[in-house]
Amino acid sequence: MKIKKRFIRYISHEIRTPLNAVRMGLHYVLEEFPKIAKDADIMESLEITQAASLAAINILNDLLTFDKIEEGNLVLNREMVSAKDMLTSATSIFRAQVY
Repeated sequence: MKIKKRFIRYISHEIRTPLNAVRMGLHYVLEEFPKIAKDADIMESLEITQAASLAAINILNDLLTFDKIEEGNLVLNREMVSAKDMLTSATSIFRAQVY
């Protein structure tokens, strides 16, 4: 069990770090690109890619959360969430597959 936990922690870190770099790079491009060009398809593609990278990061974070649950170290925080924003975010990563 200890080997599995170390593996999950290692892999999640090794994957999350480059994904965070991609996400931050896309965030920068999305901020600067509208000033340069007005292509809506490219902007939408960048936004979908950014949402997909964030979803992958969240999956890795979930793996670490499961590890915390097993260890008994999980602390939950309550917060208000917009149902519309949550559904939009959850479905946006699938838009690219629909086209």
